[in-house]
This record gives sequence, structure tokens and C-alpha cells, in this order.
Amino acid sequence: MSRHSAVALCALLAACKPTDDGKVVPDQAAADEVAKAFTADLVSPDESFRLVRLGTVDEASTVEAADPMATEEAPAEEVTPEEPGWLFLVDLAPDTFFDHPVNWLIVGESGDTTSTPASWWPLLDGVTPDSLLGSIVDHEDDVVDARVWLQAPTGIAPVFTIPRLDLAESNAYIVVQGLLPGQSLYDDASATGEGGRDFFEAYQDGVSETIYLADEEAATLLATIDAAAESHSTVTVAIIAHGSVDGIGLGGVGVSAQQVAATFSAHPNTRFNFLLGSCHGGSFVDDLAGLPNVDAVLTAVDSTQGAVPDWDVYTDGPAVTDVNAEDVGSEWFSSIYAAAYKLSATSTAFIPVREAADASGVSHSTALLCLAFDGSLGQEPSLDLDQDLDFSHFLGGHSPQRHCAVP
Repeated sequence: MSRHSAVALCALLAACKPTDDGKVVPDQAAADEVAKAFTADLVSPDESFRLVRLGTVDEASTVEAADPMATEEAPAEEVTPEEPGWLFLVDLAPDTFFDHPVNWLIVGESGDTTSTPASWWPLLDGVTPDSLLGSIVDHEDDVVDARVWLQAPTGIAPVFTIPRLDLAESNAYIVVQGLLPGQSLYDDASATGEGGRDFFEAYQDGVSETIYLADEEAATLLATIDAAAESHSTVTVAIIAHGSVDGIGLGGVGVSAQQVAATFSAHPNTRFNFLLGSCHGGSFVDDLAGLPNVDAVLTAVDSTQGAVPDWDVYTDGPAVTDVNAEDVGSEWFSSIYAAAYKLSATSTAFIPVREAADASGVSHSTALLCLAFDGSLGQEPSLDLDQDLDFSHFLGGHSPQRHCAVP
């Protein structure tokens, strides 16, 4: 944590007034100007950022990281304001999931600005500030300053119509939406989870099932895997959530890569596929890919990168539009499902999936997902999948990771 004295701007803060809850804090407009000046020194001219006003604080306020992996041994970072003021978030990777670099700014009545580098958005008195909920478009009045190159996405949830493919395989498809309603990007994660649920429900055959775990129910993932593995030969787990290296937050509970690996290992006669759309998801590959009963580990990004929600238009220079702009939900997952749907929409289109499954000795679901992974990036031209549907990958900086029994 660092402290910056905004002496030249202290005059702006001379006008203080009480808020509705009785706190005496600097005038909002004056605090905004101090925060903007500080952010200008913090962010380089070629960096994307968004400065968002979160609310008022005083010495009794608590400001702590919304880190789902926090424990008693490794508690979430916390800051105690030293005087009445305003709390701001400088988001250094706007329009991405967490964790990723941010700064918490507290502009106090004295003009001092306390800066705390962090990796998660702050909870103010235990709650996510309203200005971080839903789409940022819903809270434009709280955005004090910004330099972003992405426009608000538009799209509609797809409808998947898949013919009966007579797979004769016992599959469980566990689709997980791990965010809670009070967490950043909840709406996008919900669209992502519902898209996965709808796809697998359309794809499954008569001896398979799709299980959807959303919100608080996401915390039951490991027990749900145990139950599904007892009655199905192949279990596919598809997760959208906030995440860190080797960890994800599911329904307010932290789940580690090691816990997932131990759960898979406890069912040696069941085959597993694992798809993860979280930030730093690639860190799960090393933990899971070496297990003899894991056929596919597919992640949206590598271990160093942040995953992204729906992106459609990029405007740093000439505008670039996503070729799959009608999608909704996270870029990577929506692209995977779009490619998988193209491969399963007719019996003829599904022939390469059957051939790949037979050649590799894996389930049709494994073959489908591995081919869809490649196809979503435009790497399966022979299957008429030669366009990069993942806009975040197309723009560069995001590297989906693939471990798969299908070459």
C-alpha cells in the first residue's frame, strides 16, 4: 500500500458535506478530480483502464478483497481507511474476469490518496459495491474516467437443435456457473452457464444427463462429481467462475486444482473431461493432464492470463468486429459451444467426431469437445471451421490451453 499526497489538489477538497448516512466526506466532484489525477500518474498512456467510484468510507469502514480462495491461513487483503473519504477502483484489465491487476484508491478529506495494488475488486463493508454489479453500462454515472477499446456486446442466447445421434454412451455433463449474484460479471457468467446447460441438454442421448450447478449450488461440485462418476462412464465438467492460479471460486467456496484432481483420482474407472473458462485456468492443466483417467483438459487461457466475458467490437484503431458477434457469454465458452453445435447439428457433420472417437479410443463427447476446441480457433478447415470465433484469441493476448487424447 502506498500513500500519495495530492497537495496541489487539496483546495478542491475544502468543500466537504455530509452524505445520506451522516458521514462527512469530500465533495464527490472534488474527490473525482483527485482520483483522476492520481490515475493519470498510475496508468501508462497505452494502457486500458477504468476508474469507478465505489462509495464513501470512514474509519469504521472495512475494505477487503473479494478473494474466494482466502482462508484463515491466507486471509484476503484488507485496508482500513484512516479518515472519511471516497473509495475508487482503478481496473487495469476492464471487461475481464478476476483475478487481474487493479488498484484501490481512497481519497480522504485531507487530500491524501491511499493506493493499494490488488488482484480482486474490493468488498465495501462486506458487500460488492453496486457500481460493479451487472453491466458497466448500467453504472455509467459511476465511471469517473476510462480508456477502453471494447464496446458493450449485444447478442441473444442460441437455440440448439440437435438430432438424436444414438451415441449409446453413459455421459454426465456437469455445467457449473460459480459466481454469486453479488459478484462482478455475474450476468455474463449466467449467460455462459445457461448456454452450456442448453447445449448439453440438446446433445445428450437417452442414457446421459446434464446437471446444472449455479450460484450457491456450485459449491457442491466435488460431491456432484462423486455421485455422477458412480453411474456414468464419462463425466464432463464445464466451469465458468472467477479464478486464480490453481484455484476457483464456486458458490462462495474456494476449490483448488488439487481437490479436483483428488476427486477424479477417486474414480479410476470413470473417464473425465474438464473445461475451465476462469482466469489463470491453464494452471489446472499440469494438475489434471497427468491423471490416467482424464481424456481432456481445455482452458480459456494459460496460467498467466485473465479470461474474458463476451467481447464484440474492439476500437483501438480501426474498429474490428467479432465474426461470432451474435454469441453471448464468455468468449471462449460461447465459441466452443458454437463449434460443437456445428459438428453435431446433423448426422453427416458428426461423422468426423465418430471417426476421431474410434481412432483415439475415447468417448464421442471427448472427441467432440477436442475438435470443437480446435474448430473454435479456426484450426479445423476440413470441418468448415476455419474462422477464429474466440474474439479474445483473435485479438491476441489470450492463449487457450489444450490437453486431449484426440490428436
